[in-house]
Amino acid sequence: LVERYNVVESWSDAMTLNRADRLIKQKISLEVETAVLHSFDKAKFTIVDSDTVGNQFVMHCKRERDAGRECPAQWSWIGGLVGPTNSSW
Repeated sequence: LVERYNVVESWSDAMTLNRADRLIKQKISLEVETAVLHSFDKAKFTIVDSDTVGNQFVMHCKRERDAGRECPAQWSWIGGLVGPTNSSW
């Protein structure tokens, strides 16, 4: 989202974040994800967060391996925004 719409400058200014920060894209993405999850909760809608999906994917892969099947995946589909904190990392 951050890169696709090229919003780092405008959003970092609006959020009073330092543009020179090496993790600026991750910080903006995390705040946007937090805001989206909050808005869904407030509206009583259900949405799955990246940690839950990561855990579900790890369990799915384990079941597939236990059954003798491969579980190919592309990292960009399952990695989430925050890398090492996601269980599928």
